[in-house]
Amino acid sequence: MSDQTGPILVAEALSVGYGKKTVVDGVDLRLDRGEVLLILGHNGAGKTTLMRGIFGLIKPRAGRVLHDGADITGRRPAENVMAGIAFVPQGHGIFPSLSVRENLDLGAFAVHDTAHIPDNLKIVFEMFPILAERAGQVAGTLSGGQQQMLALGMALMHRPRVIILDEPSIGLAPNLVATVMQSVKTINQRFGTSILMVEQSVSYSLPIADRTVVIKTGRKVYDGPPAALEDRVELIKYF
Repeated sequence: MSDQTGPILVAEALSVGYGKKTVVDGVDLRLDRGEVLLILGHNGAGKTTLMRGIFGLIKPRAGRVLHDGADITGRRPAENVMAGIAFVPQGHGIFPSLSVRENLDLGAFAVHDTAHIPDNLKIVFEMFPILAERAGQVAGTLSGGQQQMLALGMALMHRPRVIILDEPSIGLAPNLVATVMQSVKTINQRFGTSILMVEQSVSYSLPIADRTVVIKTGRKVYDGPPAALEDRVELIKYF
């Protein structure tokens, strides 16, 4: 039975790795409803591995993952999508040889009531007008920022309750990073979508976060308000 009052997503003592190597070791994580939770850490800290373990792309070695209070540990990603959890990987996660519109149509595959698809498409085009202008364009020819908007639009097509974002700013110019971050916050505020986001761009991501977790060599070393990390000296001690 799902719990509609507690956190929407929880990882309990989660350990994830590859082969014989444990990359994430006993991490506890809580994503509250309507929250933007920012995950920070140096390269190789285990941030992406943690996200992949939560979403079911890697089967955890220990611990468990809860969604709405139900145990979903190791559940197939497709089932998680159907349950309202979207994952946007590094590198945008689009289909570069297909058109913008075809990508968005594929993003709607998990919509149970197809009558909602036109409304969802309208919302995506309202949020990202450039996608409406370039609906017939091959997605791989879009700029990096536009491809990231398309990846977010694909996630929005099935109106998920949780979006997991793995470094949405990667490879983008600073002005585009600011635009993408504002888009993430707009999605959160407009739809009440809970956002779990891994980022390297601290200066752009901290202002939109409600809470921040820092991962260091596979372990959680900080969990608290973003404001405490705005002091560079305070931030560096966790890296």
